[in-house]
Formats: sequence, C-alpha cells, structure tokens
Amino acid sequence: MHHIHRLLQEVTIGLLLTGVGYCRENFRNYLIVDRDTTLDEVENFFYLLYRRPCIGLILIDYPTAKRLHHVLGRCKKVLPVIVILPTKGCIIPYMEEKERQRRQRQREATYNI
Repeated sequence: MHHIHRLLQEVTIGLLLTGVGYCRENFRNYLIVDRDTTLDEVENFFYLLYRRPCIGLILIDYPTAKRLHHVLGRCKKVLPVIVILPTKGCIIPYMEEKERQRRQRQREATYNI
C-alpha cells in the first residue's frame, strides 16, 4: 500500500512539474485517489472538474474509472475529453475489458447486418 501511494505521489508530482497540475488556495485540478478515498470524494471532485468550462481534458486511472463507471456513463459532453489511463498493476484486466468490448461491438455489428 505504501509503495502504491508513493507511486501515485510520484506520478502526480511528475505531472505537476510538466505544468499539467494547477493548485491555488481555493482550487486544484488533481486528486490523489487511494483506497481510503471515499467514492463521494471522487465523484464530487470529478463533477467539479467536469462542470468547469476551462477544463478540456480529464485524466483518470483505470481503477478510479471503474469506481466512477456509473458517473462516466452519464457524461455526454464533447468537452472535457475523459481519458482513462491503464496503470501498471491493472493493464491485464484493462486489456481484457477492452477486448470484451471489441467482441461485443463486433457481435452487435454482425446482428445488425
């Protein structure tokens, strides 16, 4: 757990150093999510970003996206673009899910012909 939290901090710091992060007294555009972060906290922060007109891109790691699945399914706006990033620890489940979705689309296309 400590190693994962440290890795998340390193990734966040790396993004901040590249200029991706924004942090002021009353607003920041990033949230480090770990097992102790409640679903309400994640949902509230996501909606805060999603509703801001100045946000064009939201990056979410795969485990967090799975937690937000019910929320992401309702997001229909063109902007912000929501990008789900696979993490090192979940690349295999991520790829399996993508393959399952691809096969499902292929079956649906076959039935619709």
